[in-house]
Amino acid sequence: MTVTNENPWENLETPSVGLISSRRISANYPYDFYFAKDSTSKYMLVFSISKPAKIRDKILLNGISVGSISAGGSPSITLTLKNNDDYPIFLKICLDLCSVASGAASEKKAIDLFCNRLLYWQYFLKRNSDDKLSKEEQRGLIGELIFLENYLLSQYNALDSVNFWTGADADAQDFFIGNRRIEIKTCLSPSRNEVHISSLQQLYDAECDIFLAVAYIGVAASDAPDSFSLFSLSNRIAEKLHAENATAYEAFIKKLALVGLFLDGTYNDTFYVANKFKGFRVYGEFPRITPKDVKEGVSKANYIINLGNCTDYEISLEEVLKKE
Repeated sequence: MTVTNENPWENLETPSVGLISSRRISANYPYDFYFAKDSTSKYMLVFSISKPAKIRDKILLNGISVGSISAGGSPSITLTLKNNDDYPIFLKICLDLCSVASGAASEKKAIDLFCNRLLYWQYFLKRNSDDKLSKEEQRGLIGELIFLENYLLSQYNALDSVNFWTGADADAQDFFIGNRRIEIKTCLSPSRNEVHISSLQQLYDAECDIFLAVAYIGVAASDAPDSFSLFSLSNRIAEKLHAENATAYEAFIKKLALVGLFLDGTYNDTFYVANKFKGFRVYGEFPRITPKDVKEGVSKANYIINLGNCTDYEISLEEVLKKE
């Protein structure tokens, strides 16, 4: 998908009442997508299909209405922008939807992908900020996603695995499974063997067992074997979940939106390989600072743990995830 700042609706004529003016987005797409303008000059995306399709009622996008019309005698799914000044984000959404749907082998599947992708944008547009994730935040998210894909999905069903990911919902730890709270950290290997702890609560819970799981990743070429970007990793997991459980897929893309992840190729510029994962049981004299260790009135703390000093607490990931 190519994102551009040009306004593709600007030169479309405003048609008569009841009509739309349009131009095909790309001849390379196997399905019929059009930039369009209605008689009130509102900007639109039109997905022309062979027979009417039901649009899920709960798809409600801020500033964008979703509907259907009969355009040129053909039924169509439509997106209409309420304020034309917001066209840059609308253009990004339109191109993303068309790109995703165009990967489908049938029109029915294309409609399904189109509508499911709308759900992601519905959640994303509810956020108050569109700030891009920093490189550190991107790597942190990669560690959580690797843990979800490689470990949770191999032991639990899709919906449970996604629901265990509580860090996306601003919980103190990244995963909450039964009586276990698991904090995920990511290290660039082999140069780093330390992790940054950003709060007093991150490695503390008075009622649950605490574990630290550390993903070691390395920067790689885009064509290196098994390399991935944050974008490709997220998409891969989303496709697996969609194939297994629609509810799990919906919950996953909602969480991606909550953490601020664009699914439009924004995070497809740096590639990594996953090297290894280490697990640690956090208890006793494990090097940490907790609410019990500070004087009253201290509410925040940031510190760094050298993992080389934590070997006595190291356990396998299988032990971390051992079912009770």
